[in-house]
Order: sequence, then structure tokens, then C-alpha cells
Amino acid sequence: MSLDRYLSFGGVPVRYQVHHPLKDIKNRVALIASPLFSIEQYNKILPSLLEKGNLCVVCDFPGFGPASSSKAVTMEEAAKMIWGILDEVDRIEGGRLCCWHLVGHGLSARTAYDMARHSPDSAASLVLLCPCFEIGRMFRTPTLARFLFRLASGRRQFARAARFLYGKKLPEKEWMPLRRAFNRPKVQEKLRYLLAKDPQRQPAALFVPQMILWCGRDGILGGQIPDSLKKLLPDGEYHTLPTAGHVPMYTHAGAVRDYVRGWLASNGS
Repeated sequence: MSLDRYLSFGGVPVRYQVHHPLKDIKNRVALIASPLFSIEQYNKILPSLLEKGNLCVVCDFPGFGPASSSKAVTMEEAAKMIWGILDEVDRIEGGRLCCWHLVGHGLSARTAYDMARHSPDSAASLVLLCPCFEIGRMFRTPTLARFLFRLASGRRQFARAARFLYGKKLPEKEWMPLRRAFNRPKVQEKLRYLLAKDPQRQPAALFVPQMILWCGRDGILGGQIPDSLKKLLPDGEYHTLPTAGHVPMYTHAGAVRDYVRGWLASNGS
């Protein structure tokens, strides 16, 4: 069990944890939580990554999580803050900057993408789980509007929204952390600000290996990989989990674990 650590950037505290492997460090892996989730969303795949010699840093999305402040941040600011955390870990662990494998889920995949774009020499690879790159179009769909309404409603409606999100019915203890996160002060306002300030990504060369895991029962993004994502990441290695919903780290942890471990073995040290 790793202890929570915090770094503050311009009045925005960011919670993170550092997990050390039992053997020599082979790779350094940063796992970035989505804004409406928290670092605990990766708990089911962490042990297997540590087992293979990966030093793992798990970060809340800046401006969200238990340490959230009232100040909203942009995607670009979030990318700089997370690099600041990784630089601090490098300093403590050995005093030199290292390359990191960046793992992002949902909206945090956009931040991982920006991190690799802005600091390609520090990024070893990208792993994007159900990446959200078409938020403007998505928020105009009736399906997502109903989902957000249920999130903001009572417990029974939230349970229906959670089933839609995860692609299957889960015990209340599994989705209750999501409900607590959604009901934290100013979360909805900060999320709207984050999306309003997020620029549309244009296809450009990205000189790091990329793996994208998509989910066939993703009610948020749809079951088909959009052509726009393939244009944005034309060199990506794409895989689909046919029976998984939007949060495969919870519902299909074994498959996600195997894909990520295999990816690190092929693209790491």
C-alpha cells in the first residue's frame, strides 16, 4: 500500500502515489486518472505491473480528486503539472530525468497525448484506454445527455448510469467512489471549463509508440473505433475488448493487464 503524496501548482494540489516494484526497475509508468475517477481506478492492474519490475506513479487528474481545489485547469496545464510530478519522482529516485510510459483513460488520454506531443524525449510510449477525443460531438448526443442527467440524480438513477458506463451491473461498492467524485464541490463546473478550453487536436506526427484499447460495449464512445481517431493516431496499434464497457480496468482487468504488460515488454527496457 503506497501513501498519498501531494504537489501544488499555482494553488492546485495534485494527489499521486509512487509504487515500487520488488525487483530492479525496468520501466517507469505513469497512470493518469480520468477527472471523474481517481487513482484507485488502476488498483486492479497495478500489482501485475509491479510484478514485472515497473515503477508506477498514479496521479489524480489536476483539479479533481480528494485534493481538488476550486480552481479549474486546462488540458495543457494538466499536462505540465503531471510532468512536474514525474520530474519530482525522478529527482527523488535517482536525480536524473527518465523516459516514462504514459497511460491515460477517457479524458486523461488527451492529457497523456499532450504530454507526449510537448515532451517527446521524455515519453517512452503511450497507452490510451477508451480515449475521448471527440467531446464536442459526444455532448450533443441524447444518449450522453441522459447519462449525465442520471449521474446528477439520486442513487437509483446513478446506479442505472453506472451500469451504462461500465457495460454491466456492478455492486454498489464498485460505483460508489464515482458518485462521491461526481458530487464533490464544483466538479461539474470544472469539467465544463476543462472541455470548453480544450482545443481540437489536429493530425500531426507523434514520435512515440502508441497502443489504443477500445471497448465494444462502450456506451459513452460507441463500440466502433472512430475514423477520426485513426487519423489522429495513424501509427497506433489498435485493440478492441468486445465485451467491455467504458472502464475496462474494472470489468476486464485481466485483459487490460495482459495488453499493458505485453506492451511494456515489447516497448520498454
